[in-house]
Amino acid sequence: MIYKDFGKSYYQCGVLLIGIAVLSVATLVAAEGKPRGGKVREAVVKAYDADKNGKLDKVERKALAKSVTEKQEPEKPKNNSPEKPAQQGELPYPKIKFTLKDWVPVQRTTAKIVRAKQDIIKDGKDTWKLDFYRNNAYKCGLSGNHTFLVIEPKNGAGKKAPLWVYFHGGGNGYFDKHGKYRTLRFQNADTYNHEETFETLRAVNKGKPVFKNGRLTDVDNTLTRRVKEGYRLLVIGYGDHDQYSGMGTPYPNNPKGGEVNGLQASMSAVEYTVANYPTTHVFAHGTSAGSSGAYALGFAFSQDDIDLTGVIMDSSINTPRKSPIGMAMVKNNSRIVPKDALEILERENKDVWLGAYQGLVDKIGVMSDVRYPFYPEAAVKVGYKSVPMLIVAGKRDPFFGGQAPPIAEAKAVGMENVEWMWDGLRQAIDAQKNSPHKLLVMNAGHVPTVKKPGHPVHDEVDTFIRKVIATSPPVPFEKVK
Repeated sequence: MIYKDFGKSYYQCGVLLIGIAVLSVATLVAAEGKPRGGKVREAVVKAYDADKNGKLDKVERKALAKSVTEKQEPEKPKNNSPEKPAQQGELPYPKIKFTLKDWVPVQRTTAKIVRAKQDIIKDGKDTWKLDFYRNNAYKCGLSGNHTFLVIEPKNGAGKKAPLWVYFHGGGNGYFDKHGKYRTLRFQNADTYNHEETFETLRAVNKGKPVFKNGRLTDVDNTLTRRVKEGYRLLVIGYGDHDQYSGMGTPYPNNPKGGEVNGLQASMSAVEYTVANYPTTHVFAHGTSAGSSGAYALGFAFSQDDIDLTGVIMDSSINTPRKSPIGMAMVKNNSRIVPKDALEILERENKDVWLGAYQGLVDKIGVMSDVRYPFYPEAAVKVGYKSVPMLIVAGKRDPFFGGQAPPIAEAKAVGMENVEWMWDGLRQAIDAQKNSPHKLLVMNAGHVPTVKKPGHPVHDEVDTFIRKVIATSPPVPFEKVK
């Protein structure tokens, strides 16, 4: 799949994720004018070239020299640029080079979906019918196919009901050019690159199961509340370790070859479900990596003029602010992020933020490529309002530095790490007139919507659902049936 004005497939292209490379003035001067230095030199020259003439004049070189010594965004000559300089502690965002018009519809199919297994859970007088499906159109990273599970409403198989689409967590990972799988410290290439089984999905969430030993658990959380309220659950299997966001591009460096199909598989699972089970409203809910999956699902359908009723994102977002948090965790030898999990480049003993997450961008594609306005805060900035979002983050979340000292950028503006990482999205929501979105940075750890019985976050989710339904939104898929 090729995107407009992009030349090669986006999975082959380098991207400047965060910050401006700090080079010595002498090095830059020597490189300028020569066909050497590649994207690093070009990016730095472009960043400091206030008058856009392709080279640096004396004033612009002075700004570069200052940045070398102070490690901050360059001061541009006055009156030469309308751009507002970054506030203290802020990293300059990479420039978005494309628009929403550059979105290419996700190609997907339901033609090869087959039911592979059925079962019934009986708990006292209550029953839930389970249908397990396999989509033979989409293979997983290393073996098997993408799967999903439909759990019918309590005592109401075949009845019209709202649909709750759930994406569980599981991190992400990619094969580097040497065939090494880069991922979290406690994961490897076999993590979520294989077909998810019926036995795994029937628990709904592995950490705090909804169903266990053939019974509905007594855990009070967002998922169990939906089950008790009579929602139909659609549990999406995780098979490409791609934040459920792959759109059919090749799986880079995978010894098995193949494609990355997470978003295609989840969209087709939803379309199959609403076509075969009577459905009213549709909510998507994701935790950790699944948070990105829930967002991608809502955003992708909205580009097809199909607006989900709402999206609940818990404990992860794609944002340029994730990179400095990840760097700090690597430096601090985090128990979560191994030192070789990120592609860290160093030049002249200075950390250069070029491509720290490039391997993931190459694999996942435009949903993680910050040159496109498809990630949450960028989408909100350009007016994304069609699908209301409730975004949840835990202040103590260890996956994003919640238990580590604040990084310099966060400390400079008086924030902790998690608060700072989500603050770009907060600013975008606050600036959006009559925004339907809400961000909650709460006193919690990782994925509180499924792990914290009785936590206030569950009441917040309930309130969000009621407010959205009170606006009488249209049933999402009625017009396409």
